[in-house]
Amino acid sequence: MLLYILNMVLSKTSYMIVFDDIRAYRHDDDDAQGCWYSNLTLLPPVEGEWGDRLAYGLPKTKHRGAVLVTCRKEDDAKTMARTGLVVRPPKLEGDDAWKLFRREYDQAKDDKRKKDGGGKEGSKGEEEDLLLKQLEEMKKEIVGKCLGLPVAIIEAARGFADLE
Repeated sequence: MLLYILNMVLSKTSYMIVFDDIRAYRHDDDDAQGCWYSNLTLLPPVEGEWGDRLAYGLPKTKHRGAVLVTCRKEDDAKTMARTGLVVRPPKLEGDDAWKLFRREYDQAKDDKRKKDGGGKEGSKGEEEDLLLKQLEEMKKEIVGKCLGLPVAIIEAARGFADLE
């Protein structure tokens, strides 16, 4: 019943639904192709029960609708979308990756200073400069370990900024 209501509501408007970081799960007795989340492009049955297939709740009418699936495994996305259209975001490399690292590192350091209640004290400022110099010497290794993934670069920068 909920899928029918969802279909009726969404069929009157444009929509975009994001399934973020999905993971397909399978049991030994389950067929992945028959799971509730597979093949979001299916049309609802003309007659009979709708069952629990998510695709039936997503209208395929004249109104524009989109479903965005993000995941770590391409096969899981293809199980849901079935369109074959897979977009791989470009990886950051070289100077662009390091600029992102420095921006996030500096922001995290500023946030930490504000939280701790003040500006640079003499020895602490020197320690930060020493750490930054060491990081700049290792920038190729740091960016390489992050595989050019912006989220990994940001988290690495924040992690280094938290070091004492």
